Amino acid sequence: MSTAHRSSTLLIVACALAACEPPWHPLHQWEESETSTENSTSSGELTGLVTGTSSDVTSDDSSGSASESAGETGDETTEAATGEPIEPPTILDVELTPNPIVFNGLIAVTVNAVQSEGVRMTLADGVEVELDAADEPGVFAGEIAVTSGFLNGSHLALLTPWAGEGEGEAVEASYTIALPTPGSELYWETGDLIGAGQVAAMAVLPDGSILELGQRLVDGKSRCYLRQRDKGGGWKQDELVEILPAMDCLAVDIKVSPSGSIFVLAKRVLNNEIRWWLGEIEAWGASPVHRGLGEKNQNAAALAVHGSGMVAVCGDAPTQFPDAKDAAAWLVRPKLPGEAWTFDYRPEGFNPHEFAETTRDCAFAGDTLVMVGEARGKHEKLKPDPVDRHFLLRFETMAKTADWTVAGGQVDLQSGATTVVVDDQGRYWTGGYVCGDPCNQPMMELRAYSPGGSLFWKTQIGAVTNKNWGPHDLVWSPAGYAVIAMGGTMGGELAFAVQAYSTAQLDPLWSYSRKDNQYMYMAYALAVGLFGEVYAGGFAMSGYPAVAYIAG
Repeated sequence: MSTAHRSSTLLIVACALAACEPPWHPLHQWEESETSTENSTSSGELTGLVTGTSSDVTSDDSSGSASESAGETGDETTEAATGEPIEPPTILDVELTPNPIVFNGLIAVTVNAVQSEGVRMTLADGVEVELDAADEPGVFAGEIAVTSGFLNGSHLALLTPWAGEGEGEAVEASYTIALPTPGSELYWETGDLIGAGQVAAMAVLPDGSILELGQRLVDGKSRCYLRQRDKGGGWKQDELVEILPAMDCLAVDIKVSPSGSIFVLAKRVLNNEIRWWLGEIEAWGASPVHRGLGEKNQNAAALAVHGSGMVAVCGDAPTQFPDAKDAAAWLVRPKLPGEAWTFDYRPEGFNPHEFAETTRDCAFAGDTLVMVGEARGKHEKLKPDPVDRHFLLRFETMAKTADWTVAGGQVDLQSGATTVVVDDQGRYWTGGYVCGDPCNQPMMELRAYSPGGSLFWKTQIGAVTNKNWGPHDLVWSPAGYAVIAMGGTMGGELAFAVQAYSTAQLDPLWSYSRKDNQYMYMAYALAVGLFGEVYAGGFAMSGYPAVAYIAG
C-alpha cells in the first residue's frame, strides 16, 4: 500500500469489532514452549493507511445537511468598546455528502460558520478532528473515511465552532452508512481471456487502481504479466504488459512503495538456471528498471517495502553445510549499495547449521524485517527424525541483530508459517499450518504475535488434504482486521476462499468462497484498497487467472 498526501483532514472510522457477535468457541489450548535465540551472519512495510481524494468515493449523488441556530454558551454576552454585543461562534449550516454512502470511501464534511476561528468534529467513537479552513471565509471542510459495512446504520457527527478559548453551541449532523455486507461478492472474473495461468500477487496504487502480477502460458512457454484494473474491475488490452518479455518467468510478488513505485519480484529461467529478478516501475506505463539479480540456487519467496523506499527480497540461500540452506534477505536501498544477509537458527545446545530454514514471506514493522517460514531439523534430540517447525525471525535492520521464535511440538509435532502481515499496532499475524508426522492431514491456522515475538492468540481455520492449499496471503484492513486467502473452507472443500479475522473471537468475521465442483479453484493473492475494499486473485476453472472484488 502507499500513502498520498492530502490537504484535508482524514478521519478514520474503524469497525468496532468487539461489537460483532458471531458464534463463540472455547479458547483453544496450544504450546507455549516457543524458543527464542539470536544468530545472524552477513554474507556481504504496517504499512500506513493509504488515503485518496474524495473522487475515489463511488456512491449516489444525494447529500445530507443540517443547520441550526446556536444560542448562548452560558457566558454573558460581552460588549466591545463601541457597546456593540459580540456574537458567539455559530454554525449556520452543515453538509455531509454523499449521504447515504453506499460504497467504501469518503464522506465530505462542509460547515458554514460565523464568528468562528475553527470547527471541531467529534464522532460517536469519541475521536475528534479539527476541520480545515477553506479558501472561502467562514467555510470549514473535512472528511470521514468509511471502511467497512460493519458500520452500516445511522450515525451522528457533532460539530462545535470555536473562537479563541470560547465555544459556540454544537450542532448534530446525521449520516447513513449503507455499504454492501462484508464478505459479499462485488466482482468476479475468470476464463480464457489471456490464456491459461494464475494470479500470484496483487497491490493497490495511490489512485486506487488495482495491480495483478501473474503468469500465463504463451505458445507453451511461461510468461509473467502485469495487469492494471480500475475499481470496477475493468481493464484495457494495453493495460496488460509482459514482464521480462520472451523469457521463461515465474511471478512471485509485487509491492508498491510510499512514493508509488511498483516493485516486481520474479524468477527468470536462463541457460537452464533459475534466478530471482527484482525490477522497479516508477509509474504505471514506465519501463522497468533492473534493481537486483539473484545467484544460482538462491530462492526468493517474497518482497517487503520499507517507508524509506528500501526493499527486502526474502528467501533462502544455499550453504556448504549439512543443513543445505539458511534463511536470507537481500536489502535494496534507493541509490545506495545493497546488503545480503543469511540467518542460521541455532537453539541452545545445538551446533551451527543443524537446521534448514525455508522462508515463505516477510514484512516490515518499522525498521524490523519480520520473516516467517519453516525450520527443519531434529528439534528434540530424543526424536531422531527431522520435522518442520513454524519460525518467526525478527531482523533489526539498524542494529543488525536477529531474534528467532520457533514453535514447540508438545501439541502439534510439525508446523509452518506461509504468510505474514503487520497490523496497525505493530503486531505480527502469521498464516500457516500444523500437522503430525507424516504431514498428511494439515490444519490451516492463524496466529498473532506481540511486537516482541510472543504468541498471544491463534485459531484453526480448517483441515486440508495438502499443505499447498495454503494459507497463501495475509493483508491488514483499515477496518481493523486481518484478511487471509487460501484454497479451502472450514468444511474441507477446495475453493477460492477468503476470510477476515479479529483477535476478539475465534470464528471469522466474514467468509467468502467461490467454487465449481467441475473445476479446481484457489485463492493465492490479496490486496486491500484505500478504504478497506478487498481484492483477491488466484486461479479457477482448473487453470485460468481469477480475480474477485469482495466487500470489506
